[in-house]
Amino acid sequence: MQKHFIPGTNCSIFSFKDKFSFGIDAILLSNFVNIKSNKKLIDIGAGTGIVGFRINCLNVVDELFLIEIQKDMAKLIEKSISFNCFKNVKLINEDLKNTYDFFENSSIDYIVSNPPYKKIDTGILNDDKNFLISRYEYSLKLCDILEFSYKKLKSNGKVFLIYSMERLVDVFYQARKYKLEPKRIQFVCSNYFKKPHLFMVELVKNAKENLFVEDTIFIYDKDNNYTKKIKEIYYG
Repeated sequence: MQKHFIPGTNCSIFSFKDKFSFGIDAILLSNFVNIKSNKKLIDIGAGTGIVGFRINCLNVVDELFLIEIQKDMAKLIEKSISFNCFKNVKLINEDLKNTYDFFENSSIDYIVSNPPYKKIDTGILNDDKNFLISRYEYSLKLCDILEFSYKKLKSNGKVFLIYSMERLVDVFYQARKYKLEPKRIQFVCSNYFKKPHLFMVELVKNAKENLFVEDTIFIYDKDNNYTKKIKEIYYG
């Protein structure tokens, strides 16, 4: 195992040396999340726990539930919970489909997920199961997240997601099927000369139509250095 500081906090997480720890998309998503303290938050498909942990470090939620299907990732999460002395964090090492009985309906304030972006029938599949789970909808589909969210969120509860641009229409269409209204969106570009490749969206249960578009985030400047915005997110 190796330790990583969680950007913009005094906390740390752990990862395996030979496996992916976290990317900038996780940091951007945790920054995009707009929540109040002392609420209940679920991180679906938590991976190393980076998104949920960073939100908890910055906002201090009342209860944070990390749902992660992979046993090796669960061990990392347990290590991070212990190292940071997080008393309000609970790990659920299960498939999302098996967690419905863990929560009462309409009891959760917020849900966040940095899910696998690609559908299972797109791209070239890899024999590495960890790779499949993290990159493809192998064990966690968009509709799984949305169905769970609608049932477990309070009315006006929020879901925060990040996806590749190719899934934009899919996310909006599926979200409305589950009465989760897109209320806020932010696009992410690699630099000033490229089109957006990612988007982050806030969905609100039972909300009325009215979408607010945040300023686009640019990761690198013309000299290929982090932009001022990214530096602020990472270093405060």
